[in-house]
Amino acid sequence: MLDKFARLLVDYCVEVKEGDLVHIDASITSAPLVRELVREITLRKARPIYTLGLDEVGEYIYRYLEPEDILKLYQPNDISWAYINAPNKKIDIGSSYNTRAFSSVNPAKLAAFSQAIKPISDRFMERLSTGDLKWVFTHYPNHADAQEAGVSSSEYREFVFRAMKLYERDPVKAWKKLRRTIRRYKRVLDRVRTIEIESPVAELRMSVKGRKWIVDGGEMNMPGGEIFTSPVEDSVEGWVKFTYPLVYFNNVVSGVEFRFREGKIVEFDAQEGRDLLEKILGIDGGARRLGEVAFGLNYDIDRFIKNPLFDEKIGGTMHMAIGKAFPEAGGKNDSAIHIDLVFDMGQGRVKADGEVIYEDGRFLI
Repeated sequence: MLDKFARLLVDYCVEVKEGDLVHIDASITSAPLVRELVREITLRKARPIYTLGLDEVGEYIYRYLEPEDILKLYQPNDISWAYINAPNKKIDIGSSYNTRAFSSVNPAKLAAFSQAIKPISDRFMERLSTGDLKWVFTHYPNHADAQEAGVSSSEYREFVFRAMKLYERDPVKAWKKLRRTIRRYKRVLDRVRTIEIESPVAELRMSVKGRKWIVDGGEMNMPGGEIFTSPVEDSVEGWVKFTYPLVYFNNVVSGVEFRFREGKIVEFDAQEGRDLLEKILGIDGGARRLGEVAFGLNYDIDRFIKNPLFDEKIGGTMHMAIGKAFPEAGGKNDSAIHIDLVFDMGQGRVKADGEVIYEDGRFLI
């Protein structure tokens, strides 16, 4: 199955060609997949480079350094600029050695790290928006994440591979079919000026006039299955209570509620982790505005597992991200963070310029 997984990433997600420089950034727990990727990339006469990380090593940064130290020491240097500028293809693999590695870290230190590497994050987004870099983020299933999801390792692995369509005879063909479907939605949404979200957990109105909707049919995320944009920054009005928790460096904030006025979060609350939420919203001026609104369209993902890569794609949900917007969508909000929160739309509907286009978790287009 791993050879099939590697070929999907190499041939469909980032389309490796002869002469490409492909950077694989992964946790050491995903080494079996990295080996397959190196093989497949080399067979295509491209050059792989890879970095393997350890969660417990990264934890030392937050244990021994103060926020001001982190801001100073983790400013971009020649090495970090080389890693972001040199490759034309990039594959990032998430896989936890210990899902609680950062659970006791002072949020101010996490915020400092996000601020320190912001120039790298901005450059990454710039290269994506111009098409200079093709990138995919994916996940390698492991025991720690299975425990976090509350299932056995074998059940978790099957869930992950099903979400990626690896059990299909031809996964690439299956992803292309889903991508064509989402592109039909895009043709309608790109003409929309305002959207209204009505559900038991949300009453929201926002402008998306002039904004571009972006299709993720598995190219940027594997698994993919969403369509998203960045709303007009000062247009969001109303309230939302998120069905599922916010996950930030494996710290969980549950029962999150926001009230928006002129695009800004003016009231907030949480059933658990309110202090952390307050610190997140205070990271910078852009953290209290939306950088994204999106529809989850992967109906093979049918449960919340505390992994945003999967959770934001749950079929029949919508999600929003506080913080940095997508320049390629026309978004202008700037922030050191981009954090997704998900809510269920199984009993909701969405109006586009007054017309219902989505109801009970499905598009009517």
